[in-house]
Amino acid sequence: MTLKQLLAARTDLVEQAKQIETSAAAEDRDLTDVEVESISKCLDEADGLTEQINKAEDVAACRTRLEEATSVVSSPPPASYAPPTPAASMPRISSPREPWEDHVGSLKAFSNDPTGRRNAYEVGQWFKATHFGDRRANEWCNLNGVQIGNVAEEGSNPAGGYLVPSPMSNAIIDLRDQFGVARQELNFVPMSSDTLTIPKVSSGTTVYAVGENVEITAADAKWASVTLNARKWAALSRISSELVDDAIISVIDWLTTDFARSFAEKEDDSLFNGDGTSTYHGIYGVRPKIVDGNHTTGAVDLETGDNTFAEITLVGIHDVVGALEPQWHGTAKFYMSQQCWSTAFERLMAASGGNTTTTLAAGVGLSFLGYPVVLSQKMPTSTGDLENVAMFLFGDLNAAVAAGERRGFRTGILRERYAELDQVGVMATTRFDFSVHGLGDTSTSGPIVAGVGA
Repeated sequence: MTLKQLLAARTDLVEQAKQIETSAAAEDRDLTDVEVESISKCLDEADGLTEQINKAEDVAACRTRLEEATSVVSSPPPASYAPPTPAASMPRISSPREPWEDHVGSLKAFSNDPTGRRNAYEVGQWFKATHFGDRRANEWCNLNGVQIGNVAEEGSNPAGGYLVPSPMSNAIIDLRDQFGVARQELNFVPMSSDTLTIPKVSSGTTVYAVGENVEITAADAKWASVTLNARKWAALSRISSELVDDAIISVIDWLTTDFARSFAEKEDDSLFNGDGTSTYHGIYGVRPKIVDGNHTTGAVDLETGDNTFAEITLVGIHDVVGALEPQWHGTAKFYMSQQCWSTAFERLMAASGGNTTTTLAAGVGLSFLGYPVVLSQKMPTSTGDLENVAMFLFGDLNAAVAAGERRGFRTGILRERYAELDQVGVMATTRFDFSVHGLGDTSTSGPIVAGVGA
């Protein structure tokens, strides 16, 4: 096969694999085993053709050099010809540079090594091809095995939003894990459908003292369930249309970082502050739920009058720690804002005996009473009156909250919305849910308790 035929054959194989995935996405279902096998077969064959293409390109380049050399040798030199002196010899021709090698500045979402820069450039070409219809970018993606395909009923494109390529998706996930407490503390369960029911034990079996030949009383374990519903979340950023052409690597790096931070903040806000309204997609977070009157054992009032960070006492903190059942202390942590940590907990440590100017200058680590401290600015930050407000949390957050994720990120483009500003809107969507189920009741505490302003 000629080089042109090899390139066309590889493009056809990639298109076949994309069509299988697109059809499954349009029907809102997972790929079947047969479809997965077909996609893998197409991609394996495409990889095989890539090796042949590379060899064919090398052969073509070699033939070109040979033809040029033959032409020079066969042409008689002019009468005045004299061999060039070493000083007048032709300069050495360096190999062409890849386009991502000329990027200036450090990246934040992608690594600053050649692989990271190439990944950012790859995402940029995919972005230009899918969202702006750039012909050259589309050709580059086809030649380099970058899949281009959209999915039904998502985004604003004619057939739906676009699934972001792996380098961008992985970068968003990594940064979201770095920025967000929810991703660091909770185990997110993959959701294969829009609804997922997770069983949990609400009470165990009961052990009785029995005598000889006495019937044993049955006391089976009781099971409850936690239901997760995939809720759609979206973020929108605006960028200048010129930047897409002039600084695509920087644009992709910024977009990836912005989306990761935005989704991480929304997840944390829903986890801690969700009040069941449309703002939080119906999610009830830990803080509002623990003070709703149904979980009074876990909502521990601090000492009377302690309703600001500056008034919290060590006695009140000990009351909160003591309210948590012993089985959760091995994995317990404090959860609070930077203001709470600095104004209350660091204040109490600095006021304790044994400090010198050296120890005060060195500061303290993020731990208190031997328990780790996790900071989140979605916890209360006000230094004012916080009466009847869960000011900080203590316990095992992962044991108290179920988290699920339906799918990865998809993007869409809004071309007309900001046309008068010569800008485009880039939208990203994903689907996740939280269910706070472990806050105890009016007689027992759950895996997490709260210090409430009194």
